[in-house]
Amino acid sequence: MSAASFTTIELLIYAALSSIVIGAATGTISSSIRSNAQSELTQRVNDTWGRLSAFLEAEVNEGSSILPGGGGVTVSCAGVTSPALFRITLPNTSVLAADRGVRTIEYFLDGFGARQELRRCGPPIQANGQLDLAAVTPVNALVSSATNLTVTTDASGGTPGTRVVYTAAFTDVNGNVIATRTAMAHTRTRPIF
Repeated sequence: MSAASFTTIELLIYAALSSIVIGAATGTISSSIRSNAQSELTQRVNDTWGRLSAFLEAEVNEGSSILPGGGGVTVSCAGVTSPALFRITLPNTSVLAADRGVRTIEYFLDGFGARQELRRCGPPIQANGQLDLAAVTPVNALVSSATNLTVTTDASGGTPGTRVVYTAAFTDVNGNVIATRTAMAHTRTRPIF
């Protein structure tokens, strides 16, 4: 027998120790991957919520009143007819009838489960971020995908309100809710009669 050879017992011990080390390393790597994926998902939800809440607050601030969805408030925009979550009425800032374009912004949900989208129907948004109030045709636009929005307003008895509380539920690819966020916005302008 050669002095450089390993015995069967030594090889078995080496194989057992190698298996333990590889198993521990695999568990650590797997845990790290899951942790990184969860952190990325949380960051994505926070980023989406930041954009969504800033956008909704800006749009509500442009309005003079808010009507809650349900009770016959529907969206009819670019071939889509759907119940509205809420409707923002924009002030009439011009006395000329020719200058009065689209005067409402309506939010609605389209689809369901993981394919549900929050959509907006209203005047187009110009490159400078302002509403194109001279537009006569509303635009149906995607606001956020995989998002369910529920809203309450301070409107009662069909009287428009000036405040909306909204809760966004974000879903994963299977339609499971992974996070919810809530915020409130107020109109800042008043109707001109």
